[in-house]
Amino acid sequence: RRCWGPVGFEEPAMSPSVAMRRSIRGFYAFSFALLVAHLGSVQLQQPSLTLPVNRLASPLKHNKIALLIDADQFGISSWGPAQEAILAKGDLVESYVFASLANLESSRWVSAMKAMDIKPFAVHRKTGGNRDQNDIELSAEAARLVSTGVVDSIALLADDIDFAYLASRLHAWGHACFALLLEGGSVPVASAFKRAGAEVLWINKDGAGKNRNHASKQVILQLNGNYTVEPITDLDLLLQFVDPAAVAQTLQSLNYISTLDDPLIPALAKFYRANDIGPCIVYPRHLGLQQALATMAASSARRCKPNPGNLAFVAAYHSSSVQNKQALAHYGSEQCAKLCLGKGPLLLESSPTLADEFLTRLGFLDEQHNCDFGEAVGVFCGGTKNSKVLRTLGWGSPSALDDRSKRAWLHTVLMSTKYSGDWSVVPVDVCIREFFASRNFIRHREASIPDVVRALKKYSVEHGLPLFNNYNALVRSVDWHFRGGDPR
Repeated sequence: RRCWGPVGFEEPAMSPSVAMRRSIRGFYAFSFALLVAHLGSVQLQQPSLTLPVNRLASPLKHNKIALLIDADQFGISSWGPAQEAILAKGDLVESYVFASLANLESSRWVSAMKAMDIKPFAVHRKTGGNRDQNDIELSAEAARLVSTGVVDSIALLADDIDFAYLASRLHAWGHACFALLLEGGSVPVASAFKRAGAEVLWINKDGAGKNRNHASKQVILQLNGNYTVEPITDLDLLLQFVDPAAVAQTLQSLNYISTLDDPLIPALAKFYRANDIGPCIVYPRHLGLQQALATMAASSARRCKPNPGNLAFVAAYHSSSVQNKQALAHYGSEQCAKLCLGKGPLLLESSPTLADEFLTRLGFLDEQHNCDFGEAVGVFCGGTKNSKVLRTLGWGSPSALDDRSKRAWLHTVLMSTKYSGDWSVVPVDVCIREFFASRNFIRHREASIPDVVRALKKYSVEHGLPLFNNYNALVRSVDWHFRGGDPR
C-alpha cells in the first residue's frame, strides 16, 4: 500500500521530466482505482458526481476526522495546535505524518509522534524524482481512509494549493475537509481551499517565540529600490487575522492583479512604487497586508494610478537552509535570513534586457564564468524551488527554445501576476569544492574558479557527463551525478 513497486525495487536514474510524467500517470491511474472502490463502498448515485459541489443534498458530516500532516511543509511545532483545532470540530481518530524515513526515525520525531499519538507514514523518494511523492501518498491515503469508512472527514495540515483539488474531490464524495494553515499564511491557498468546499482553520504554533521560523524582524522595500531590516515592535500584530478582500479588490480594479487569488505582496510593491506612496513591507506578508489595509484606507480619497505594466517583483532567497545562530539572531527568523542572504526583494523594470538582468542579479549569469545565456536559464530552471514554481504556474521548461525565445519566455514569466516573486539564487558550490579537495582534484577548498573548472571538466570527461560552458552548469551537472540524477 505504501510503495509504488515491489519491496526493494529501485528505478533506474531518469530525468526529472520523465519521473514527473511517470508519477502523474501513476497517480491518475491509482486515483481512478480508488474512485471506483469509493463509489462501490458508499454507493453514490451517478448523477451526484456531475452536480456542482454547492448542490449536495445533505450537509457534510465530520464526526470522525483523520489529520494528515505534510512534513515537507510543517514541523513538530505545528502538530499540537493542529490537533487542538480539529478536536474542536469532532472526534480525531487518526493522525498521520508523511515524511522521509530519515526524519521519522530521528529520536526527536519518534518522541513527538509518541506523545501526540501520531502514526508515521514513510514516503520513499525515487531516484531522479522530487518532493511530490509526499503529495501523492497523502492524497492516496486520504482516499483510502474515507472509502473504507475509517473516517468521514479529512483534515490537511498542508500549505500547498495543489491539495485544493483533493479537497474538492472529498467534498464531491460527501466528505468534509479541513485545511489547517498558519495565521498570516498564503491568502491564495486559503481562497482555493474555500472554493473547493473546505473549511479553513487558522492555527498558531506552540512556543512560536522560540521557533526559528517565527518572525521578529520585517523586511521593508524602499522606493529607491533598496531594502531595510527592522524589528517588529508589536509582535501581537502577527496574531491578528487580516481579511485581504478589500485590498485584493482595489488592486484588481487598478489591474495590479488579474484575479482575486493572485499573490498580493508583488502587486502591493508595484502599487506603492507607481503611486509614490512610500516603503512597502514585503516580509512577513501578514504585516504587509495590514500595512496595505491602513494605506488604502488613508488613500481612498486620492486618485491612484493603475498598474503601469513595466515592473517585475522579485524576492530572491538563499538556496540552502540557514543554521548559523548569529544569522538567525540578526535576522530574527530563518525565512528572513534566507531572503536577506539571497538578494532580498527587488523591483526590476521591463526592458529588452530584463531576463539578463534578472539572471545576473541572482548569480546565474555573469561576464566571466557564466556567459552562456541558454545554460544560465537551464541552471535557473533546474533548482528545486524554481522548478516547482514554474510547474505550478504551468510554464514548464524552455530547454527546446533558442536563446531569443528563452529571453522572451523568462520575460513573460517575470511580468506575470500569478506568482509570488519567490525564487532561489544560484546554489553554492561548497559541496563540490569539499569533495574535490578531499580527492586532491584541487589543492584546497578556496581554489580559484578556473582551477575548479578544470577539475569539473576532467571529472565530466572521465564519467561521460556533458561538457558545459558555464561554471554553474558544470557544478550542477557533477552535483546531479553525485545524487544519481540525469545532468542533461
